[in-house]
Amino acid sequence: MSENPSPNSAEPEFDEDTADQVSPDDESGTETALQTQPDDSVPEAADTPGASPQAGAAPAGDSPAEIDARDDRSGEDPDDPKRRAIEWLIIIAASLLVAFLGRTYVMQTYTIPSESMEHTIDKGDWVLVEKLSTRFGSPSHGNIVVFETPDSVKGPGVPDVLIKRVIGVPGDIVEGKEGHLFINGVQQDEPYTAEPQATITFGPVSVGEGQYFMMGDNRGNSRDSTVFGPIPEDSIIGRARLRVWPISRWGGL
Repeated sequence: MSENPSPNSAEPEFDEDTADQVSPDDESGTETALQTQPDDSVPEAADTPGASPQAGAAPAGDSPAEIDARDDRSGEDPDDPKRRAIEWLIIIAASLLVAFLGRTYVMQTYTIPSESMEHTIDKGDWVLVEKLSTRFGSPSHGNIVVFETPDSVKGPGVPDVLIKRVIGVPGDIVEGKEGHLFINGVQQDEPYTAEPQATITFGPVSVGEGQYFMMGDNRGNSRDSTVFGPIPEDSIIGRARLRVWPISRWGGL
């Protein structure tokens, strides 16, 4: 008995005239697949977070060339000669201001013009004078201070400031006799004087409130309070702390 072929196993007919044609459904499917296939080489801006919605927008981030161009446009070139000149002027002005304030209110160097303080300080020595201790406090016995020259002795050849040792403070009675110095009736030991028993005879002198009695260590060659009397406290400029020149005589005072 012969078997009839199954309908499912029947071979499709082959039409040579249509073998090379694509059916409309296949053509549509192929075109759709090509249109939806992502191109890895060209990312779309819409798929990139933070991308600009404008066409042709540059990616985020600044290149060095863009930064330099922006600096040129803003005039903020750190190497601009005018800017550097202004910076140097500011530095110089600030330095001068600090130096002025320091010299006026903190410390100053003085050159000794005479022999009145020999041999503690010789003529030509440089001394460093600090001004804070006398501005916020009062001098004590034995301090070496710089003060404004009293009007009574100003004249040609007399410096504007003098340097002497504090001998008497407010309330003291100062006297020179028999070559020695007496304060409140007590003879003083003065190892700093140029010569023993060098104190001239003077006094007694009462030192008033807000006054100081000044004397040079070279008692035989000093124009001091034995000549012009006690000086007012507000004429004191500062206290000599250090001999800075010559180097061979460097030391505290």
